[in-house]
Amino acid sequence: MTHAHGRKRKAVFVILVLLLIATSMVFGEGIYEKSSPSQLPLVMQETETETTNLSVSESGAARIQKDMTSLTRLYKHLDDEYLWDIDYDKVYDAMAKAMFDALGDKYTYYVTAEESEDYEEESLGEYGGLGFYHTKTYIEYQDPDDITTLYCNINQVFPNSPAAYGGLKAGDMITHINGESVIDKEGTECSSLIKGEVGTTVTLTILRGGAAFDQTFTRAKVNVPAIVSTMIEDTGIGYIRFLQFYQNTAEDTKKAIEELLKEGMKSLIIDLRDCPGGMVDSSLSIADMFIASSKLLSVHYKDSSKDYEMWASRNLLVDPSMKVVIIINENSASSSEILAATMKDNGRATLVGTTSFGKGIMQSISLYGEADMSITVASFIPPSGNEIHQVGVEPDIYVPSLYVTEDMAQAYTQMIKSSAAKDFVDKHEEYTISNVKLFAEENADSGLTEEILHAIVQTEYYSRMTYDEQPVCDTWFDSQLIAAIELLQEEK
Repeated sequence: MTHAHGRKRKAVFVILVLLLIATSMVFGEGIYEKSSPSQLPLVMQETETETTNLSVSESGAARIQKDMTSLTRLYKHLDDEYLWDIDYDKVYDAMAKAMFDALGDKYTYYVTAEESEDYEEESLGEYGGLGFYHTKTYIEYQDPDDITTLYCNINQVFPNSPAAYGGLKAGDMITHINGESVIDKEGTECSSLIKGEVGTTVTLTILRGGAAFDQTFTRAKVNVPAIVSTMIEDTGIGYIRFLQFYQNTAEDTKKAIEELLKEGMKSLIIDLRDCPGGMVDSSLSIADMFIASSKLLSVHYKDSSKDYEMWASRNLLVDPSMKVVIIINENSASSSEILAATMKDNGRATLVGTTSFGKGIMQSISLYGEADMSITVASFIPPSGNEIHQVGVEPDIYVPSLYVTEDMAQAYTQMIKSSAAKDFVDKHEEYTISNVKLFAEENADSGLTEEILHAIVQTEYYSRMTYDEQPVCDTWFDSQLIAAIELLQEEK
């Protein structure tokens, strides 16, 4: 089998003990508190701030004392009057959890002693994954803020993984995880359900070519790529896609850039779509390769005396004249957003795509007695001063992501449950641009757009390729990538 836009694949591998897209918390670098300057070729500077307003702290302390006195009276009254014995441990845990829950911050929570063992295994112990990269299918309603997720789409299955050994392949769709429907769950929620302790099992309901079946997998440590890179043929444009930021991702990126430069790279596309984040240190180290002696990030605490800034070193890996385009989407989160915003604010990259997820805060995870707690302790602010959290990073050039609209939802479900794509590829085995277009033409009356039909048949072609045969990027029909390429070609 051949494909006209096949690329030479360079995958940089790191040891991973969780599903590729899974994050340490929900979308982000939950456990990473203050960056250690010894780990970065950067400069940390304390921010000059005014003394913390003590009256606010004193007022808070007084309110806490008043509330606790009232709560003590209420608790004592309950203890005196309640007919049956009270489980004091249970009541205490409930009060502690309620206090955290009342803050309305999903990243701040209390884990009871009873739950702590499982929590520590998940947050500190060995993670197990299945070894595939996935995204979600979105349905967009007339209200642009009303988006529902459908199936969990397997985009790539990595070699030597439980997923590969179990026969999963690109194009498979997950409808249930351990019997729980994935509809209306974000991609990170799916990841959280799939990952777990090494050696434990998870059952997935797979939809493939119109047939649905359950399959049970044993989680394991797997090798998956942190980044993939290639030269886009006949353009002089390098391409690096980030799947997550790990401890060694900056070093892997350095090697990839150096190799692309040897191959004649004149400009670069950084693809951060569907990247949930990871280590902030790693993303800042990558920014430092492009930016010299400028502010990269500010970290703000409640106590402003703790605030600090991260500045780039004077050492550049990439010539400052090289044009860079970064692609982001609604699933680019956390460290991905920091890298995108820092590069944008320092004038080192043009952003293409859609507004990012919007997680710009840092959590501190610690023990409290026999319990565990996660508390949001700081916010990340890029050089522009614009908030990331709950806002996201705006692209310079808006190019919409591929959505199944509300009126196409039924037709889409019917199409992926049918054997239309499978039957077509059986007859047209070669993966070519003309065959992909032909499938769209033959199914023009399906109620789906050409773009959706292209994506459906492409996943069927990908399912019949090995990992190394699959294109690193789609220069035929990926509208956001095409926009990035055109922008760089215009700027030559």
